[in-house]
Amino acid sequence: MRGEVVFLGGNQISLWCESVLVNYGVKDTPVKQKWAYPFFFVIFGRTIIYNNRNSSSRRKFMRCNTCSNGAAFGNKSCLKCLAKARERSNERYKKMKQERKCKTCFGSMQEEKGIYCKKCKQEKKDTYTRRKQQGLCVTCGSNKATTTQKCDECHQAYLVNVNAKKQKRLSEGRCAYCENKRINGQTCLKHYLQITSQSHFKNISKANDLYNLFLKQNGICPYTGKKLTLGVDASLDHIVPKSRGGSEDVSNLQWVYNQVNFMKIDMFENEFLNLVELIHENLAKKAS
Repeated sequence: MRGEVVFLGGNQISLWCESVLVNYGVKDTPVKQKWAYPFFFVIFGRTIIYNNRNSSSRRKFMRCNTCSNGAAFGNKSCLKCLAKARERSNERYKKMKQERKCKTCFGSMQEEKGIYCKKCKQEKKDTYTRRKQQGLCVTCGSNKATTTQKCDECHQAYLVNVNAKKQKRLSEGRCAYCENKRINGQTCLKHYLQITSQSHFKNISKANDLYNLFLKQNGICPYTGKKLTLGVDASLDHIVPKSRGGSEDVSNLQWVYNQVNFMKIDMFENEFLNLVELIHENLAKKAS
């Protein structure tokens, strides 16, 4: 009985469940609730394909095509076989990337960067432009696009995939956005500078300028003389505060210790130094 595959219709399901109860010593117990069916399938080890033609939403309990175990919902394979197939796909992708082969046509690539050859890249670009002009999802091309240029289903799948990749990289001690080693809890040096540039300038083009500014200061805080570490205790400070007419330019920025930046807030440099001196004098009087 265990391991069989049974095809049952709506009325046959109820009769079969009742017969199972009788065989196991439970008599005069009719089973009519549909929520009880999966319970019996699990207890008695049967794989059921529920083929109710009157039901608009059919639930299918199927076997894996590879190992004959129970298939994952909506797939033809079990979770274990799906994970193995995903690993094989990743290995093939890495091998193709090392051999510089196009991901689409498998032809050799002349380009030093990217995963597509020039021809496939142009075809994908044309397809993307055409779907965008037609108001369709740029991923599947069948559903209507929303504000994200994808349909809701593709956008949700994209977010799930991105978050899964982030969590996997973080669990392996890598940057959440690439394969490099991270310098803090989330990012590597490159992406930390890009995120900082995005927050200050609304683009990532100033990332190299911010790093050059850090090198120009020799990684030293101008107020405390403390050795700074990007992504850990370094923070960007406006020499002339923005709220008091300061510009959002690299020449008006300096790397300082993050606690100093928190204290300085919107003060000019001389105002901040006078405040620090006043605090120091007051504490010296109390100590004496």
